[in-house]
Amino acid sequence: MRALAPTLGYDFTLVDEARDRLDAYATIPSEVLLLDGESSPAYLRTAVNALARAQPQARRVTFLGLGHGATGNARFGGNPAVVAAPLREFFSD
Repeated sequence: MRALAPTLGYDFTLVDEARDRLDAYATIPSEVLLLDGESSPAYLRTAVNALARAQPQARRVTFLGLGHGATGNARFGGNPAVVAAPLREFFSD
């Protein structure tokens, strides 16, 4: 995470620019996979819920017992193998 810290400002800028633009997501013609963890912060779950409503055709996977760091190493509360399974399925379809 320390190595990624310098890029967080860009992430927050993109998030801010996308605020109140859910209608734009409804017109995405490609298949979409929405991933979230049941232990993620409430604001992230709220965002994924809003995207799921805007894109009812999207596939959604909620990882039980995992949070935003689900792809990280187990020592940091992640479980990359669990996250990899729906990604493999989505990209192989």
